[in-house]
Amino acid sequence: MEWIFDPGLLEDVVFLALRGRPEEGEFHAERERLYEIEEEETREAAFAELARRWFVRLGLWGTLERAFGEVPIVPEKCVRCLVRRASKRSEEGAELLVSSERGHEERTVRLLLRAESFLRPGELLGFLRGELLRLGDILDPAFGYDPKVPHGVGDRIPFALFQDRYRVAWDASLVGRMVRAGWLPPEEREAAFASFRKVLGSSGNGAADRTFAGFFDRRPTHEEIVAFALDPGLGRAATCRSCGAVLYPPAALAHSAFPREGERLRHELCAQCSDLLREREKEARRLGGAKGGDHADSPG
Repeated sequence: MEWIFDPGLLEDVVFLALRGRPEEGEFHAERERLYEIEEEETREAAFAELARRWFVRLGLWGTLERAFGEVPIVPEKCVRCLVRRASKRSEEGAELLVSSERGHEERTVRLLLRAESFLRPGELLGFLRGELLRLGDILDPAFGYDPKVPHGVGDRIPFALFQDRYRVAWDASLVGRMVRAGWLPPEEREAAFASFRKVLGSSGNGAADRTFAGFFDRRPTHEEIVAFALDPGLGRAATCRSCGAVLYPPAALAHSAFPREGERLRHELCAQCSDLLREREKEARRLGGAKGGDHADSPG
């Protein structure tokens, strides 16, 4: 994946990182010499290269490298990352840009960050992990992301309400995965649940708690989150008979097509458990076939 940095952002990061350090004078002396370059375009390119070298030398690149390395589907499926300046904290984030030029789709990550964020590598790493996990879901065919607004939004429920429900359910899953990976402390579960309950309210019968756990404890699909956002159904939610995950809706989640017994379980298992059952049945059929073959070839 190609990295393209805003030269002004890199220079600001280096200025802030060097402030009060012994190497500060060395950097500024080197920078002053570049003003002797007469050709403007060449001079600006030299300033950009100087900032890039010091950005790497000061170890400021390491946080980005680590975060993207922990979510490898992003650099694997994207051709470049544009790192641009954010003017305030609320503007920081990562988004996916898709173009269809050159006869095929090209995906680009646009990362907006403030210069001062690089001076707090621990906080920046945590922030990037959440942003990249979200992009990883979008890029993963198993998640099944579809940017189109579902049928019924605007008629059955306001778009803003649909967005809020989708957001808190997806956030619950992201936080859950980061807690299990050791990237966040376990206490973050309560913060995520507070946001979830604020949007969903409380049914008074524990259904909201079970629903939240259904997203926090596993990785849902886009289809599940959409179905939930359209109709949370807190009082009617079914659960997977194998792992206990909340099903939204059962028919949409159990997408495996089993004969006989599998068909009976179709509306009783979540996607993950139904896939596991399908693999087990395939393995059982394979082993059964192998045993039958051995018997046919045996003497007598």
